[in-house]
Amino acid sequence: MTVIDPLEQRFGQRMAGLLYIPALLGEIFWSAAILTALGTTFGTILGIDFTTSIIVSAIVSISYTVFGGMWAVAYTDLFQMIILMIGLFVVVPFALGNVGGWEDSWNNYQSEFGSYANLFPPLNGWNDDAWGAYFWNWWDYALLLIFGGIAWQVYFQRVLSAKNEQVAMWFSIIAGFICIIAVIPAVMIGVIGTNVDWSTIGGVTPNDPAMVLPEVLRFFTPEWIAALGLGALAAAVMSSGFLYSFSFFNVSMEYLPTVL
Repeated sequence: MTVIDPLEQRFGQRMAGLLYIPALLGEIFWSAAILTALGTTFGTILGIDFTTSIIVSAIVSISYTVFGGMWAVAYTDLFQMIILMIGLFVVVPFALGNVGGWEDSWNNYQSEFGSYANLFPPLNGWNDDAWGAYFWNWWDYALLLIFGGIAWQVYFQRVLSAKNEQVAMWFSIIAGFICIIAVIPAVMIGVIGTNVDWSTIGGVTPNDPAMVLPEVLRFFTPEWIAALGLGALAAAVMSSGFLYSFSFFNVSMEYLPTVL
C-alpha cells in the first residue's frame, strides 16, 4: 500500500488522483536529494566522480528493491540501522583524537558561533542582529520537524505494512527516540569539523556542511573505520526513503490515468 490508498478509500479516486500530484513531486525531489547525498559520500571517500557514484548508488538500491520486494526493504532497514548506530559512534573517538578532545572542540565552537551554539535561539532573537530573519527560519524548521510536512511515503508505507495498529504506534514512538540518539554522533562530528585546520592536512575547508562528515572520515580515521563510517552514511541515506520512494513510483502509477 502507498500513502494514497487510505485516502482513496476515504475520499474516492478523484481526490486520490489529485493528492497523487504533490506526493509524486515530493518523492521525485526526495529521491534526487538522497541519491546526491549518497553519491557525494561515496565520491569523496572512494575518489570517484559524483555522477558515477550517483548512478552506481541508484543501481544498487533499485536492484535489491526490485528483486527482494518489501521483505528486502524491511531486512535491509534493520541491518542498516545497526550499521548506522555502530558506525557513527565508532568514528567519534578517532576524530576527537585529532582535535584535542571534546572539551576544547566545544569551547572553540561556542567561541566561533556564539548563541548559534545554543540548543534554542534567544527569546529576542528576532530583534538580535546576529540572528535577524534566521530566527524565524529556525522556528520554521523546528515546527516542520515536529508537525511534519508532506505525507512522506517513506514513513507511511512502514506504518501501513505493520502487523497491527499497536505495532505501528510503538514502532513510530521508538523510532523517534532512535533518531535522537543517532543524531548525537553526527552533531559531534560536525563540531569537530569546525575545529580542523584543513590546510595543514592537505584538505580544503568544506564549502557544504554536508561534506564535513565524509571529509572527517577521509582524513581522521583509519581505513577500516572510514569503511564502517561510509557504511553508516550509506545506511542512513538508503534507509531514509529512496527504496520506499521507488516502491511508491511503482505502485502509485494506477493513479496516473485519473490525474490525466
